[in-house]
Amino acid sequence: MRIAFISRILFLSGVTTHMRDLGAELVKRGHEVTILTSGNQFPDNPASTQLEQSLYAVGIKIKILPLTRDHLSNRFRYFLSLIRSTLAIRKELRQSKYDIIHIHTLSLSFIPRLLGYKFVSTTHNGNMHLSSLLKNADEEIAISDEIYQEILKRGVSPDHVHLIYNGVSSSFLVPPKENDRRSFFESYGIDPMKVIILFVGTIFHTKGLDNLCEALSLLPLSAKEKIHTIFVGNYDTEEYRRWMERIIEEKKLNSLITILGYRNPHDFYYYSDIFVLPSRREGFPLVSIEAMMGECCVIRTNTEGFEAQIKDGETGFIFPNEDPASLSRILIEVIEDEELRKRIAKNGRKYAQEHFTASIMAEKTIGVYEKLIIGGQENR
Repeated sequence: MRIAFISRILFLSGVTTHMRDLGAELVKRGHEVTILTSGNQFPDNPASTQLEQSLYAVGIKIKILPLTRDHLSNRFRYFLSLIRSTLAIRKELRQSKYDIIHIHTLSLSFIPRLLGYKFVSTTHNGNMHLSSLLKNADEEIAISDEIYQEILKRGVSPDHVHLIYNGVSSSFLVPPKENDRRSFFESYGIDPMKVIILFVGTIFHTKGLDNLCEALSLLPLSAKEKIHTIFVGNYDTEEYRRWMERIIEEKKLNSLITILGYRNPHDFYYYSDIFVLPSRREGFPLVSIEAMMGECCVIRTNTEGFEAQIKDGETGFIFPNEDPASLSRILIEVIEDEELRKRIAKNGRKYAQEHFTASIMAEKTIGVYEKLIIGGQENR
């Protein structure tokens, strides 16, 4: 099959990572995958460039089109940008004759519908304020149970909604080549004898890092002396840099937190002891699955995807959204009980390997593509 993924931007986020991991598995199976996009979200950002290059590395093609890059404040200019996007995609679809059109940015879903093409759409985030530009696809993919229910509420028949959990590359099951925790953390000036708490993701309000900081501040001194926390991720804006720095200063956590910026998180998962995802909103977060595969003890909020990802107290821990006190209590338990956190980490790895690989995701997605093609042939 010749498959076109359509994404308004190559976001520095899980959406692009999802396209990469799904696309890589499709390419392995002999399919051709092309992303139609306006390009890199942050072309001057090394992390964003690295993510873009990883798409090419797995055999995905990228075609740059003059698509809408942001929601312009001027309505007339925004309307013109949508017309340009529509004309550019129409030209590309007519020339390249793809077998499958797969939308990954819902704000562009009106285009294949307007042009008369059948298409698949994946909803990556829940609780979104969607505009009138959103059009239901012929086949819809939900990446979490919560998003599945949201799609049904949009009036889509259950016969055309498919629950396919995010899967991640099997490379996260492979330990680091060096297998040297001490040297790894010492290279960042971090004491390897500490219990390492890890967060991976963009630093902004939605990720709930202020709640993580509050939870750390609530720990007793005996626990604080045993830990160090690492944030692996870029700031969303300069404003969020100041926001985060102010919180860390106010909570007196400067000596307990190191912010490294974005880099490949693979080795961090394996060498860290505890992974915390305090997000206020998610779709089906990849980082918690990656951490589970890296045999890291995962703690996350009860936001979208939590019930599918974590069996509380067995494969990880769940705490209520906006409840740093509950997070702090769980942290105390796993900081003090090494046997517990190692058992949970091992269970989590096994569970993730059985349910959340990119290979499983790709096989189910191919089934959706085949259903769309067969339906299209029957309607001719």
